[in-house]
Amino acid sequence: DCSSDGVCAAGLDCFSCSLESKGSRCVRSSFTDQFKLEKDSLHFSKYSFLTTHNSFAISGEPPHTRFPRVTLTNQEDNVTQQLNVRGHMVVYSFDGKCLDITAFEPARDTFKEIEAFLLANPTEIVTIILEDYVETPNGLTKVFNESGLMKYWFPVSKMPQNGQDWQLFKDMVASNQRLIVFTSKKSKQESEGVAYQWNYMATDGLTLLLSTFTKCETRSNGGGAFQAVDTLNGKLLCGCSDVHACVHGSPPGSCSGEGDKD
Repeated sequence: DCSSDGVCAAGLDCFSCSLESKGSRCVRSSFTDQFKLEKDSLHFSKYSFLTTHNSFAISGEPPHTRFPRVTLTNQEDNVTQQLNVRGHMVVYSFDGKCLDITAFEPARDTFKEIEAFLLANPTEIVTIILEDYVETPNGLTKVFNESGLMKYWFPVSKMPQNGQDWQLFKDMVASNQRLIVFTSKKSKQESEGVAYQWNYMATDGLTLLLSTFTKCETRSNGGGAFQAVDTLNGKLLCGCSDVHACVHGSPPGSCSGEGDKD
């Protein structure tokens, strides 16, 4: 329990959770940069990333219409700050319609912020997952063009089929194809070249994910979602239960300081 950041250990901040009645707790507030731990560039599919939900639904975002907003928010940080985790889930509507009372900023503005981040960080890759209600023909293509993101586009033609590995991370960076976009609308892959998410996003990792979060809930000392991602990356990179236990250059399962390798 905590009353301020000052009473928390290094790497932890004091946060309150509205779903708990226990007050504030010291929780982890930073992510592990797995690329600094794993010196060699692996296939993009060998890395796990935390993803923010409803990235655009930011607390304190001023109304952009003449009506006050009445919808819920999901994020305290702006889009640029959220880009520290490199994955975004965006674009919602109500019953397929954009309503003033639920509107945040135009998608074009959000995408321009992502474009600015990619420009300023030439070795980073960003993934966008769209819950897609855009009905206008080529509407997505138009907004991506207007935001300047198309020059970073990773094309569907280069995406692997049948669960095969993606390109090496370093090769994606070298070709400047550093934006991966998925849509929930299957027809968009054929009509606009936007990848249909379930053609490429595997569901066979769900058991590992559920197991990870069970451990997170029962054993966590405040690591939360960040610790869960460390566990996922440990499994992907070297078969260890924490990415910090991976021993560079050693065979899979060579885990530093771990009594078990489950």
